[in-house]
Amino acid sequence: MRPTLISMAVFVSAAAAVLPAATAQDFLVSGVSHPNAATFAFPGESAGKLAINLQVDEGTLEVRASEQVMLYSFESRTVAIVLGPASVSFALPDDEPTLHLASGRLQFVSRADEPDIGTAFSVGGTVDAPLLRGRVQPGRICLSAVGETSDVTYEPVDGEPLVLDVGGEERPVAAGKRFTLRAGDAQTQAAAGWLTDQGFEEPNRVQRLGVYTAQLISRDPIEDRLISEVVSIDLYSTSDKVIESLSVTQFRPEIRALTVAITPQVTTSTNLAAAAQSTPFPAANEVPPLSPAAVSVGGVTALQLNQSARNLLTITGSRGLGFNGPSRLALPGFGPGGVRTVGPPGLGAQ
Repeated sequence: MRPTLISMAVFVSAAAAVLPAATAQDFLVSGVSHPNAATFAFPGESAGKLAINLQVDEGTLEVRASEQVMLYSFESRTVAIVLGPASVSFALPDDEPTLHLASGRLQFVSRADEPDIGTAFSVGGTVDAPLLRGRVQPGRICLSAVGETSDVTYEPVDGEPLVLDVGGEERPVAAGKRFTLRAGDAQTQAAAGWLTDQGFEEPNRVQRLGVYTAQLISRDPIEDRLISEVVSIDLYSTSDKVIESLSVTQFRPEIRALTVAITPQVTTSTNLAAAAQSTPFPAANEVPPLSPAAVSVGGVTALQLNQSARNLLTITGSRGLGFNGPSRLALPGFGPGGVRTVGPPGLGAQ
């Protein structure tokens, strides 16, 4: 039970920093479990959907089954969580702001240091004639009202009991105890099992309420903006709103005439000897194919082919036998001065 009290006490401090301030004993709706979780009716008005950050001082809150509503009071620094189905009235009997639980379950968590500013509450019966009365003290208070039966448990911070007014008689509720008033008969027993059965010990309720409420608050403006954008698109995307072409003002460039004088620069140089070079031509150093059968074909002899190949190799400065030369040789002859000649055997003599 202690972790639940601590986590809700932390929420009391956080709520004071983020919610708009209320006056006197007014409560602000700080969290809901569903957009249609509850309705609220001000005195003399019809019930309407409960809204986040609604400030309530007088009226009736109706919470649907399986839903929850969280409220916060700045004056008394008190969080109230209503567990549906429940009916809660905010009234001013005897000019004192009072939160009355007519039916259902209600949980208070408070950090009020001064008992005089604690929220007054009543359970069962009517606002003017309840079955019991009390005032929220620092700690956690759990209330239940079913028909003529009213239950109260209290988990204090400082160990002091909660004092109830039952028909004008003071009845203390100690820590870990459950006070039950059934058809005028008062009983006191352990509270542990009853708190679990009634759903007061449900884990992470405050966190889930806070997360869902934050999602709900951010979702509403997103939906509104989306609808507005769709309406704008429908409004401005009609044929009479679409611009087929844009008329652009003609651009007239400025033309300027510039006079430029060019003086040639004469450079003298001495004649230099040209470097020796050869005139390139394709496959210059390729040895032509030779064979004994080509001795007198077309009037070209092997000696002439050899002479031509030798001249090509000499002009191109090739070493060896040139491109494809080795594949053309068999038994070369020797020319003047013992120089190898290209060509097939017996055709190397010049």
